[in-house]
Amino acid sequence: MSAITRGRKENRGPAQRDTGANSGNDRFAQCHRRYGSSPCRQKKNAQTTVVWAFFAAGWISHPVYAILRLDKKRRASPVGKRGEPGTQMFYLLLTIVSSTLISIVMRFSEGRIAGRISMLVVNYLTCMVLAACHTQSGALFPQSEGLGSTLVLGAVNGALLMLSLVLNQESITKNGVVLSTVFSRIGSLLVPIAISLCFFGEVPTLVQAVGAGLAVVAIVAINAGGKQEAASARQLLFLLLLADGLASALSKVFDEVGDGALSGHFLIYSFAAAFLASGVLAVAKKEKIGRHEVAFGMMVGIPNFYAARFLLMALEELPAIIVYPMRGVLGIVAIALAGVFLFRERLQKRQWSAIGLILLSVALLNL
Repeated sequence: MSAITRGRKENRGPAQRDTGANSGNDRFAQCHRRYGSSPCRQKKNAQTTVVWAFFAAGWISHPVYAILRLDKKRRASPVGKRGEPGTQMFYLLLTIVSSTLISIVMRFSEGRIAGRISMLVVNYLTCMVLAACHTQSGALFPQSEGLGSTLVLGAVNGALLMLSLVLNQESITKNGVVLSTVFSRIGSLLVPIAISLCFFGEVPTLVQAVGAGLAVVAIVAINAGGKQEAASARQLLFLLLLADGLASALSKVFDEVGDGALSGHFLIYSFAAAFLASGVLAVAKKEKIGRHEVAFGMMVGIPNFYAARFLLMALEELPAIIVYPMRGVLGIVAIALAGVFLFRERLQKRQWSAIGLILLSVALLNL
């Protein structure tokens, strides 16, 4: 350091000297004096959240990407055939874990974001980027006979994703949380099974049918007992059931009628359509995208993409009568346990009994 620079630093008063590690605290103190504590803490927390979002994105994406690469090598190998013992349930379990992570992050976002639709815009953009990164073909519209059906199914799937979200919010306002949740989850379980039964000839055994019925009873039981309101819009509940069910069933439809080589493009088109629809809705509601919306949108988008990706892979291995009930009820168990251990929630005896009923239904579905 030169003598001139050293002299300047010595001539500065104690409040003006740069204290190195304390300079950040000085800036925070200046912000506190000017604007008050709340805005400054929000700014500091937003910066911390963004950093953790990028950190989580890197650590979550790397092992999952490795799993997908191993799967690609397994399918290319003459030894690795579909339906091997030990791999049949692997992708279904990964679907359940990814879906549970979505709910946990959404729970953490409560009270921390100003616009939920804005967060979903970032979520679908993240899903779209990840789908493009995992697509084998570099072309957005590859030359294939199944491109047309993939485009249509993807666009419809994306529209249904946003439609079910809008209907869910509207139904919660008019019918309450409990009824809306029950109808949404029953729809995502029964509609795919009905479509598989009617159009794709997947006939369940008697034991599996009983297991699916117990799963429906368990869904109603675990969501009952809260603050219930009379259904003032029953038609809205039916539309919610149908929209959620069709959005879940389109993965099965693509697995049956679509080109398996374009599964990555199906996800790209689905998330692109949902991204456009959510963007239009965010503009209509005049929601702005802030740092918290970006951070939580990314953290929701990563498991959201992998939940959809692993669901397609699970449907290649297992029939819908097993995949959809197990995804629904085991996801509920995982979310309930996460609430107990992460958010200090307490389950009632009725809910523990419902979890026991869920485990029984899972056992019957696998017989």
